[in-house]
Amino acid sequence: MKLATRLFVTMSLLVAAAVGGIILAADRLLRRHLEDEIAGGLEREARLVAVALPADSLRWPAAARELGRLIGRRVTLVDRGGRVRGDTDFDPDALARLENHAGRPESHAARISGRPA
Repeated sequence: MKLATRLFVTMSLLVAAAVGGIILAADRLLRRHLEDEIAGGLEREARLVAVALPADSLRWPAAARELGRLIGRRVTLVDRGGRVRGDTDFDPDALARLENHAGRPESHAARISGRPA
């Protein structure tokens, strides 16, 4: 094999490795940025839902459906005891049959941080 051919193959492999490394690094960076943006957007929406929520929890089932429709997302409203009080996917009669959410990790994290889940 000629020296020029060996140099070309070596340089090609080095360039391919460098490009592959750059692609992997960019993918991780962009993925992390996208996940942070999505999480931030969801948290902002949750805060808006919390502000728009009526004080009377008996009105939460209708509020969940309306707020979910407005933001285009599923909204589940859970009281401090973990009981589901409103959900876009369940009518008021079905809410009583839903499992208690107090033991769920997102409910626990929301109680500790004070941030909506």
